[in-house]
Amino acid sequence: MMQVAEQALAQYKLEIAVDNAIGQFKSNPSNNTLYTLIIVISQLPRDTCGMIADAIFANLRGGYRRVPWASDPLDPLRKGHFHMATKAFLTPPGTASFLNLEKPRIMPGIVNAEPRYSMSLIFDKAAQSSPEFRILQDACAEAARDFFKGKMPPNMRSCFRDGAEKQGYKAGDIFIQPWSKNKPGVVNRARQEVIDYTEFHAGWTARAFVRPFAYDQAGNKGIGLFLDVVQFLKPGKRLDGRLNATEAFPQDKYSQDEEDEEV
Repeated sequence: MMQVAEQALAQYKLEIAVDNAIGQFKSNPSNNTLYTLIIVISQLPRDTCGMIADAIFANLRGGYRRVPWASDPLDPLRKGHFHMATKAFLTPPGTASFLNLEKPRIMPGIVNAEPRYSMSLIFDKAAQSSPEFRILQDACAEAARDFFKGKMPPNMRSCFRDGAEKQGYKAGDIFIQPWSKNKPGVVNRARQEVIDYTEFHAGWTARAFVRPFAYDQAGNKGIGLFLDVVQFLKPGKRLDGRLNATEAFPQDKYSQDEEDEEV
């Protein structure tokens, strides 16, 4: 009985938080109130309150167009039409690359851009056949249909890109590049929070929770992915060409201890 009462109280508090976030966003549309609204709504269970979240975003979507965003016209969160999924989706395990998870980095080619946390995940044919990959594809397609009202624009940019586009990647592989302005949570295989990032490199197998979003900005229309959390699963062959010090040197006379040589 006590557990049921606690759950009911938690649900009530969450509903109050959602109401407050909606009111704040409507009265003062800004970056901060938008993020607060997204964070609060993301806590709603999909099976019970997800439809409420969808209705809220459908009702407020027009409000995003009126938000007086600041600089960076290439950022899909600024000065453009924007809609993000209320649910995060788990990717299949893929090969991690271009890791900017400990510190944000300014992406090249974007004028006056804010630093972002980001990574790439490369999926081979097996990963592309997984249920997780198909679910993520469906979620991105749904976000596009919803935002563009079923009329897909020509030359719409996809968040799923062929490996042939990137030097060092393989044609036929698919890669994504989710990002976030807020530091994503990162854990190891044991789901322990990562503090030391030095052991992780391009080539590790990892997976992530990502949120699809649709955008229409300065003539650029497409689907992108926000990065929520990352889990590193196992090490793999380095993609950056660097050697692992513990494996690089041969086992020869120079690597023997002096005592071993005397014997």
